[in-house]
Amino acid sequence: ISNDLTLTSSAGISQSSFLDVDGATYITNSSTSSIALDNAGNDFTGPVSIASNGAVSLQDATELVFGTTTLSGVADHMTVVANGSVTQISGMDMGELTITAGVGNDVTLTNAGNDFDAWSIVSANNVSLQDANSISLNSFNVDGELTLVTDGAITEIGNMSVAGAASFTAGSANN
Repeated sequence: ISNDLTLTSSAGISQSSFLDVDGATYITNSSTSSIALDNAGNDFTGPVSIASNGAVSLQDATELVFGTTTLSGVADHMTVVANGSVTQISGMDMGELTITAGVGNDVTLTNAGNDFDAWSIVSANNVSLQDANSISLNSFNVDGELTLVTDGAITEIGNMSVAGAASFTAGSANN
């Protein structure tokens, strides 16, 4: 698709073949059914913006850039697999985000408007994350450095493996 792609559903979204989108991708799902765009051949060149009441599974064969992304409802978690860096141009709001960026690929989600309940990093090189309030850290596997900034408390609930330096900055009431 040489331009933007807009997907709107009230019953979930899935795919039977890969998507190659040169422009921005806008996904809206008003149901609690999931969005499953997890074909290994997907290539979202422009930013991907998502509004969903259901869980999201997203895969990109190259780097992935998020636009405004909001997940709400009971299943407000997203699983991301990218064969490249994962970045953003707008804030993200959801329960849990799990990212696999792969060896040598960085994750940079440092928008001050980010609001997550929990993060998991399955694999990535350098990771920089920011959250507007408290955050729970599930399992982390970081080959490089980890930088985490939050305005609330930081709670570790899973195993963490960070090969390089790790920096944690919690809100002033939590230092």
